[in-house]
Amino acid sequence: MRTIKFVIEATLSMLLLFSAACAGNIVQVDSPDEQINSYDQLLTALQSNEQTVEVAGYVSQPFFAPEGQLIKLDGEDIQIFEFA
Repeated sequence: MRTIKFVIEATLSMLLLFSAACAGNIVQVDSPDEQINSYDQLLTALQSNEQTVEVAGYVSQPFFAPEGQLIKLDGEDIQIFEFA
């Protein structure tokens, strides 16, 4: 029983950590109605937000059907998968 409680607490802690890490990386657009609908629009929005964006190649994951794009955003690797 103690092991189950530990696993649940560890899982919740990891989820909180990941959500906190992601919270600071918000891309702002000019208006609330503006949507980013493509890879090119995403790159443009990131660059206009004064962030360093470097195209780094392609990536594939077994759990996503499309091939992804790999960029470096302010030095961090980001995998982008665009779906129809």
